[in-house]
Amino acid sequence: MERLAFGYCPACLRGLGGVERTRLWCPYCALPLAGPVLAEVWNVDAELHRLAARRRELLAAARGPGAAGWAGERPAWGPGPAARSAPVPPAGGGARQAHGPGAGASGPGPAAREPGPAGPDVSAVAVRNVLLVLGGVLLTFAALAFALVAGGPTLALGLVTAAALALPAVLLRRNLGATAEAVAAVGLALTYVDAYLLRPEGGGRAYAAVATAVLAAGWAGYGRLLPALRGPLPAALVMAQLPLPLGALAAGWGGEGLSWALLLTAAGDVAVARTRWRWAPVAGGCAAAVAAPALLFSAFAGGPASSARLLLGVGLALYAARRWPRWATALGATAGAALIAAGGGSAPVEGEALLPVYLLAAAAVLAGAVLLASRPPWGEAAGRGATGAAAVVHAAGLVWAAPAVAQAVFAPAAWARRAWEGAPAGPAREALTPSVPWSGGWVTLAVLVICAGSAAAFRPHREGLLALGAAAVGVAPLALGAPYPVALAVLVVLAVALLALPGPAPVLLALAPAWAAGGWALAERGATVAVLAALGVAFAATAAWRTGGDPARRAVAGGAAVVCAAGLARAVPAALGAPVETAALALAAVAAAAVALAPRVHPVTEGAGYAAAAWGLALTAGDAGAFSVALGACGAGAAVVAALRADRRRELTAAALVLSVLAVWVRMAASGVTVPEAYTLPLVPPLLVAGWLARRRSPALSSWNAYAHGLCLGLLPSLALLPEGEPGGTRALAVGAGALAVTLVGARYRLQAPMSLGGGALVYVAGHELGPYAVSLIGGLPGWAAPAVAGAVLLAAGATYERRLRDARRLRDAWQRLG
Repeated sequence: MERLAFGYCPACLRGLGGVERTRLWCPYCALPLAGPVLAEVWNVDAELHRLAARRRELLAAARGPGAAGWAGERPAWGPGPAARSAPVPPAGGGARQAHGPGAGASGPGPAAREPGPAGPDVSAVAVRNVLLVLGGVLLTFAALAFALVAGGPTLALGLVTAAALALPAVLLRRNLGATAEAVAAVGLALTYVDAYLLRPEGGGRAYAAVATAVLAAGWAGYGRLLPALRGPLPAALVMAQLPLPLGALAAGWGGEGLSWALLLTAAGDVAVARTRWRWAPVAGGCAAAVAAPALLFSAFAGGPASSARLLLGVGLALYAARRWPRWATALGATAGAALIAAGGGSAPVEGEALLPVYLLAAAAVLAGAVLLASRPPWGEAAGRGATGAAAVVHAAGLVWAAPAVAQAVFAPAAWARRAWEGAPAGPAREALTPSVPWSGGWVTLAVLVICAGSAAAFRPHREGLLALGAAAVGVAPLALGAPYPVALAVLVVLAVALLALPGPAPVLLALAPAWAAGGWALAERGATVAVLAALGVAFAATAAWRTGGDPARRAVAGGAAVVCAAGLARAVPAALGAPVETAALALAAVAAAAVALAPRVHPVTEGAGYAAAAWGLALTAGDAGAFSVALGACGAGAAVVAALRADRRRELTAAALVLSVLAVWVRMAASGVTVPEAYTLPLVPPLLVAGWLARRRSPALSSWNAYAHGLCLGLLPSLALLPEGEPGGTRALAVGAGALAVTLVGARYRLQAPMSLGGGALVYVAGHELGPYAVSLIGGLPGWAAPAVAGAVLLAAGATYERRLRDARRLRDAWQRLG
């Protein structure tokens, strides 16, 4: 952003190098920085600076070569503000800009620029200041030692003090300003030593209060008498902070009186700081130092008197913010915190009931911050500080209420272990969990309502406003003692209302009341079915409505709808007294519908469908008969969805095949069947015919998708039972003949699946039949026969490696050309 062309404020002489052009006033003294009058003032200052620089050059030339370094040194009472501040002239100053600060003070004269030996690395001014400070400290220590040895005030010490106070006037007339400052500092320190030595027996705090007041007045008068000295007036201002607090302690007023004394002292400091006196910043620092402990004490003390002191602190902070806009943010935060503490301290309540009072005070501070923001330049910054203080209080209230809100959302899930035992007949807070009541109360509701109201009034992020409002509505039945049905209905209505709002955030927020309502509904049979049905319809409608909209919204709503449907599929059969197989079938149907509809909704829906199918299988894992029904239902559902979704056809076909075979095996194992072919072979022809029809409709359909189901169902059960029989048995001959037929048919029509499955089965049968004979044959051979045969095989393979490799490649290509 464009910067101001000038570099300082002509009123307070503060630098403005980092101030943006949009700020048309000084951030320190609020002087307007626009207009032709101000431009002329900057031009005049630039001309004065040029003349001062030229004057220094002439003086250096008059002193001769070697004095250019001295020319830059100025006495303590040197040129006026225009020369000291080194202003930067404004742009557009015409010819005057050429004579700006850099024109006449670009460097020393020609003589000073000649090369020479390396000079000292400490300036003469620095050496002078160090010597004067050390001398003053040593003289003060010597006076203290003399006083301690003498045991009390002496005439000699008084004469030394008077001489130290009188000598600076002589030194100033001789242009020795720095030495005069050091001697004056010693004199002021000696007056303090004299006052300490003059204390009466038992004087204590009362004498200290009077002595500090006298010293402050005396130092101030001394500073006015010798205005060229810079130390006495700030020292008097610092000393003036002590009389009132010491007097309050001497009177025995305790913490209350001390706080009043500190605040009154701070008020005097602010009044001094409001002037354009050059020591005003010292007064402001003193005000902050003495007001801070008084405000902290008042904030924790409570009561009307403390609130009055806090209100006085608010006024002082805002008054100071107008004087120093640079510190307006910190002062605004102090004022906001003091006002909140005053509001809470004046309330006639105790304990956690104070929290809503503090929050109401914070809401009032937010309203005041809006008003302050309309009074630039200081009001905007002060308003930001006050807003920050109010936000901290609101955040503290929410942190306090968070455990009760979390319990209201997540604790009802404990009903899953004691489902349908019946909810208690008392208030809803007793039905939150089977055994633990709600830990919150009306204060929790009040905190949430006030925070939500503040968010609505001052418009922060929309999501935060919705979260606070939803939390307040959700805990209202608990806080107000509503019965269980009312609380359950409120949660369901809240979830549906949030789903009706646009955007992904309301759908995410709706999960919390939906979860709580689902948990509470497990307490009663009818409530479970009704709540899951209502929530399932609401989430499904949200996922289906404007399906081309926000994908995050569809993902959350679709997944939640599948969860609700799965809960219904489990709850309804249980409520009707149906066996667990019915619930497994219903869950398989939900899973199939979710996977089939996933392309129109969101992939999250597909994942939720798989979870529902897994739940159905887990329900029946303890009963072999029911487990086989669940496996069969999942396999059938996978086959149906494979026909509907081309993008998942290969995976779902494989899953359907595996699940169907597992279902048959589990069922036959549970029934003690020893001849499974009687149950599996009748199903093979219909499956093969269905595959043949599917390939006629879609010639690009793979032979695996068309025939693998029927072939596996016909071959695998017999192959699984083959090891139980003896070689040469009926089953082995039948399976071998069938596998040979399948392989030949596959070769005739160049179909990959029949050739692979039939050939693999044929090899397995051959291994089963010839295995015992091979073992007996190998057992009859001498020990050297096996290594010899292995070596010969390896030599033959190595000799014909290239030709075999070429044949293998040709066979692979032919295999891939099969259907």
